[in-house]
Amino acid sequence: MSELARKFPAGLKPLDTRLAVEVLDWVCALRTVWNEAGLSINRFARLHRFIDKGTVWRYLNGERVPRDSWFLDRVLAARTENGKPVTPDVREHLTGLQLRALQVRHPHEYRVRLISDELEIAQTGKQEAERYARTLEEKLAERNRQVQEITDDKGRLRAAWDADRAATQADYERLTREIGEITGQLHLARERAARAERRCLQLERLLDHLDARSAGGENPAAGHLGAGGEFERAQLTTARGTEFGWITSVGPGFQITAPSRTICRFLDLSYEELDGSYLLADPLRGRLQETLGNFGEWVLMIGMFAQNALDGWRSDPDYPECEGKVTDFFDWLSRYVSENYKDVADQVESTPAVLVDGDSSRNDLRQCLAAAAGDAQWPPYNFMRHNTLRMHVAHHRLLSGEVARFAKVARPFYKGSRLIGYEITWKPEDADAVANRMMNSVLAELGIVSGNSA
Repeated sequence: MSELARKFPAGLKPLDTRLAVEVLDWVCALRTVWNEAGLSINRFARLHRFIDKGTVWRYLNGERVPRDSWFLDRVLAARTENGKPVTPDVREHLTGLQLRALQVRHPHEYRVRLISDELEIAQTGKQEAERYARTLEEKLAERNRQVQEITDDKGRLRAAWDADRAATQADYERLTREIGEITGQLHLARERAARAERRCLQLERLLDHLDARSAGGENPAAGHLGAGGEFERAQLTTARGTEFGWITSVGPGFQITAPSRTICRFLDLSYEELDGSYLLADPLRGRLQETLGNFGEWVLMIGMFAQNALDGWRSDPDYPECEGKVTDFFDWLSRYVSENYKDVADQVESTPAVLVDGDSSRNDLRQCLAAAAGDAQWPPYNFMRHNTLRMHVAHHRLLSGEVARFAKVARPFYKGSRLIGYEITWKPEDADAVANRMMNSVLAELGIVSGNSA
């Protein structure tokens, strides 16, 4: 690597071989692009007056790693103007080298960069949701106008009503139905925009916290983002990673955040649909009901988790906002078990005597079924006994008559002694070959090489 560094660009001193490997990789790649762009440090500093020559020297010698993407973007733009554009894959590779070097060289600035990028994504999602809501509002106004016109026409054309009744009634019913659908979509769009706004505020507070800590200089102790910082880091890592999973809070309704792109593709749900939704409600509940061959087993276990969390939820300030979802879930669960009792009971009796984690048993599910049917009390939840759920995917576009057997594992996060959430990960149950094949297919669809990070 040091031999490569000596060749480009002219006038730069050889790289210090004591630099970390990640920094050496980044600076060698940066020097190559810089040389191909035909840049000089003096000219670059004159063109961009808010950066001085000394800073550019330190970037090119590995003494500093730029935190933001601005410097790399300007160098790549100069390379394009020089007749040598780069492909999106090369740009992504260079960005990855910069982030790894930044993490090693300036850990605090690396955390600020990750959260800033996440804030930008959340802000974009918020703007898209708001634009979509405005479009729906316009459609709703137009449909209401059309309904009003038809209502007026009904009065004016009363004499000809018999001849036109069927067509007019059909139009009226169609428009009324569309109004209901658009109103529902508008409600969801507004909820999504509100979730995006709350996420933006959360990320802005986190950035303010990091900026306040950096005022005293960077130090190793700044690696902790306060109590619960591991949970916040896990959200960023999960959303950007390739694991099949998400982060679930233990607050009212079990809110889902930071779903990975792999689980979104696997479930055929967008990030915006899944992020900020609830474990007890659609879209996840409905999608799993369509997909799982053992949905009854899954929903009974979720019912037990929710029932045991109710006392804590009722004392949570956020519970009123979610109370309707919780009530709707238990009402729905009662109806579902009543209408599908034989199928659910058959699923329970077909489970192994000892379930995935080797501690919970078929008897736990029998008690949950009796409780959901209103014939018994819900059994107590114990994380050590119930941290793993069987997820048997039977209906999916990537399957052809097979069943992919997964286990959903929960890793807890604490704030002090208080449990605040779980990292949820889907893994093939007992190295199930069909599940492994499905996961590899999803990785291939996303252009991710199996076993490697994106």
